[in-house]
Formats: sequence, structure tokens, C-alpha cells
Amino acid sequence: MMSRSVSLWLLFLVGLAGCSNSRQDSGTAGAAASQDVPIPINVAATVGMVADVVRQFGGDRVTVTQVCGSGVDPHLYIATRDDVQTMIIADMIYYSGP
Repeated sequence: MMSRSVSLWLLFLVGLAGCSNSRQDSGTAGAAASQDVPIPINVAATVGMVADVVRQFGGDRVTVTQVCGSGVDPHLYIATRDDVQTMIIADMIYYSGP
């Protein structure tokens, strides 16, 4: 049985693999499919460590917005209206914890 953290990392990597621009198929179907995914992908990350990992893996294919600012205890954090809006408009959300 895989641990929860290994499962989350695998899910993270599969999500980023879907961001790949390389296509094996040719023709108009491949061209149309590549236009469906906006690059860079708008990602919301909860804390700095998660945001850094997403930036490292995603590179120039992602735009990362860190929701919980530096110096804020994530255990005491309460989302603001703007933070909720950031997560609503994000294409992907990455977080750490249960």
C-alpha cells in the first residue's frame, strides 16, 4: 500500500505530464487539442513550499499564485474572498496536508 504522500506526488507528476506540449499524433485533431490547454497554466498553491515545487516542475508552462503568504502560519490561516477567487479561477490547485 502506497503512503499518502507518494500518492499525492504521483498525482502531481501525472498532472504536470498532461501539461506537455509534445504531441505524437498529427493532423487537425492534434492541433485542435493543443489549443484547448492554455499555456501557461494558471496554478494556485497553498503554501510557499508547494508553490516552489510547482514552479520547479512546471517551469515556464505554469503561472503559480501562492495563496498563503510568507510568514503566515498555515495552521491559523483563514482564506479571504480574494484567496477563494484565486482558487476558483485557477486551472489547477496544489496543496499539502490532509
